[in-house]
Amino acid sequence: MATPALTNLTVFQGNDPALQFTLRYAGTTDPYVLTGSTIAMFLKAAPAVADPSAQYTTENAKITIVDGPGGVFSVQMAAADLATAGQLFFHIDVTKSGKKETVVYGYVKVVDV
Repeated sequence: MATPALTNLTVFQGNDPALQFTLRYAGTTDPYVLTGSTIAMFLKAAPAVADPSAQYTTENAKITIVDGPGGVFSVQMAAADLATAGQLFFHIDVTKSGKKETVVYGYVKVVDV
């Protein structure tokens, strides 16, 4: 299992940012292999709020595994989800061999431009 990484993001209101992540096992340079995985990203108002349906997934093509053996994936966010300046909480889950694991979490600061 990987140790979830706390990662805070800053994006601009009303934009469609493409974000790229590289997953490694904590304390090593070993990649978290994503080959054969599904990935889902959840955006919500705060950590204690129930998860909505995943807005971004490999299944709806809003997340792309760029380099499975290297642990690299990208997320194409949508302006509609970033329409209001403020702060959102997010987490990214990887499901591999039927086991789900949260690999990245943190806050998204949406900046008014």
